[in-house]
Amino acid sequence: MPYLVRNLSVVLISLGLGLCSKEWALFVEALHLATGAALLLTAMPLLAVGMVTVRYLAHHPEQG
Repeated sequence: MPYLVRNLSVVLISLGLGLCSKEWALFVEALHLATGAALLLTAMPLLAVGMVTVRYLAHHPEQG
């Protein structure tokens, strides 16, 4: 049962992050910034999620 709950939570988090990233990209596109600034703003949430994931896995090696 814990395995199923963990997999379900991972799927729900992934779907939520996918929706958030799409909305964020549309928001940045609506700002009409220069290309470099728009790319930087688009990549910032991805970098933040990656850093949090790496930090979590460093403290919980049994997870990955």
